[in-house]
Amino acid sequence: ELKMKSNPIVMNKGGADNSSNSLTKKKVEKGEWGTGGMVTKLTAAKFATCCGIHVIIMSSLHLHKVHDVLQTWKEKQTVEIGTLFVPINTDKKLAARQRWLLGLSNKGKIYLDAGAVGALLERKSLFAVGVKHIEGSFLRNDVVTLCEFAEKKEDGSISHSRELARGKINYSSVEMKSVLGKKKGEIETIFGESTYVMDRENIVLFPHVKQSDRATE
Repeated sequence: ELKMKSNPIVMNKGGADNSSNSLTKKKVEKGEWGTGGMVTKLTAAKFATCCGIHVIIMSSLHLHKVHDVLQTWKEKQTVEIGTLFVPINTDKKLAARQRWLLGLSNKGKIYLDAGAVGALLERKSLFAVGVKHIEGSFLRNDVVTLCEFAEKKEDGSISHSRELARGKINYSSVEMKSVLGKKKGEIETIFGESTYVMDRENIVLFPHVKQSDRATE
């Protein structure tokens, strides 16, 4: 989740505490911040806060006040112009490799069933049999986002899903789609050497995801 402290002029007094998905939808679609690159800015803020970095988003009209904004933050731990995104509270700092994985360009999404989500939360490698849906076009070793499968809409998209982690995928989107809905034995026949779609050392959970979390039934 993105945690924010904001100027009341920009947002409601007291700020907000929303997931990145709902934040982007509520603020951008309503036009409160416009659509010129705001989704990109929010995505950047999300991953920066995951790595323990504070982020301030402000209008380019106030570039001459950047020094003052930073000075206010240094002295008062608050901002008077723009929106402050604070790091997610986590006792475990991300390792350099994990920060690197989070920073790589995301090529798609993989939606997991409850069993695969459970394995993910226990820091295990992921099997293809737990994959329910795929979005995007990606190649072997690309970085994709792992999501909890929730509800499939009529247009084929997934609603109400949680983003849980990112990682390097062992198989392309074409290969993955070829085994969707198949049993473990069938997948082993198709993939041959390994049915792991992602090895645990190549997976990084988002800091707000805890082992106590449970997949939506």
